[in-house]
Amino acid sequence: MTMPEADLLRIGRWCREQVPEHLWDHVRVEAEIADRHVTIIETRLPWDGQGVWTRFPIARLRYTATTGQWSIS
Repeated sequence: MTMPEADLLRIGRWCREQVPEHLWDHVRVEAEIADRHVTIIETRLPWDGQGVWTRFPIARLRYTATTGQWSIS
C-alpha cells in the first residue's frame, strides 16, 4: 500500500515544527515511515550528552488506501 507523498511531506514538516531549530541538538520529533503506518517519535539526547539518543513513540498514524483516510492508533 502506498501512502500519499504529499501527506508524508506534511507529516515530516509538522514534526520539524514541533521543536525550535536551536534545540535540535537536544530533542527532536521525527516520523518513522513503515509500509502501512507512520510512527511519530520524540528523540532526546542523554542528559550527559553521551551515548545513544532515547526514542519515545508518541503516536502511530495508519493510512487506509481504500478510503484515503488516516487514523491514529
